[in-house]
Amino acid sequence: MNNSATLCLQIGQYERAIKSLAKALQLSRSHIEGTRANDESSNDSTGDGFSRCRLLSLDGCIHYSEDYVRNCSIHRKLRTSDSRGNISDNVNEETIRKRFLERRQGRRNRTGIENATPAAPFLYRQLIQVPDLSFNECNEDVHSRQIMVLSLISIFNLAVVCHLRAMNEISKSTTGLLNRQATTDLTKALKLYEVALKALEKQNGVMEDSSRSSVQFKLIVCNNLSHVYNVIGNQSENERYLREVLSLAMSLLDSHRPWNNNSEDNSSSNNGLFQQCQPKCIDLEGFLANAAPLLAERFCADAA
Repeated sequence: MNNSATLCLQIGQYERAIKSLAKALQLSRSHIEGTRANDESSNDSTGDGFSRCRLLSLDGCIHYSEDYVRNCSIHRKLRTSDSRGNISDNVNEETIRKRFLERRQGRRNRTGIENATPAAPFLYRQLIQVPDLSFNECNEDVHSRQIMVLSLISIFNLAVVCHLRAMNEISKSTTGLLNRQATTDLTKALKLYEVALKALEKQNGVMEDSSRSSVQFKLIVCNNLSHVYNVIGNQSENERYLREVLSLAMSLLDSHRPWNNNSEDNSSSNNGLFQQCQPKCIDLEGFLANAAPLLAERFCADAA
């Protein structure tokens, strides 16, 4: 149900996407309530009813989603339609060269317009999908964490759908102002983002090992919160979350530097292993672009 919302969103079916995500959250809630009922009725620790699952992480699902979109984009580029509607495979050199020249000319034509107007704030639009689950033995505690991750993802995705529907309404407006539908959707998105952020912080407080792995998820949520506040005109809250975005982005940048391995011996002897264990990081360009004014403000203050 969570992943089907992505397909609905791709064809502009916002309402169907919302219904799919609402159903996903309902299933998660029912599962949690069923688990609690089983715990109360039985003290058996084997957990046979749900002992076969795979532990998911928020970051793992984020990267799975981005890889999925990237692969779909590559597929679309390999099979494209010409002006007559004919499908052509871009496998020969002449076709690839022609399309490259067309894209370059298109970028040149847009340069003047892009330079004349400031870039819109970056909004993370990608719904987080969940990979297929393999069947591995796990205990009840792992299972509860699994449901928690899935619930957080569905809440975030629901917020993104409401957010995007509001932005679509604004773009269709001749005045560019908030109408009733856009205001309602932005309010829903705001509350859902805040619920996701509070739930994440609560989860980090309970599970010490999750705080590090959820930095990227928190970065995305804070970025989209700042975007909502910017659209509704609340600049103080917008700046507050942008400062959080800047702090989280800089933390991620620092954690992915190769010299962050403190031991010289480890860095020299286990360099290959260290590189393999280095976690993936999402593209931070959009987040840093949003926080750029704060960076400039900090540098000016330091110079003064």
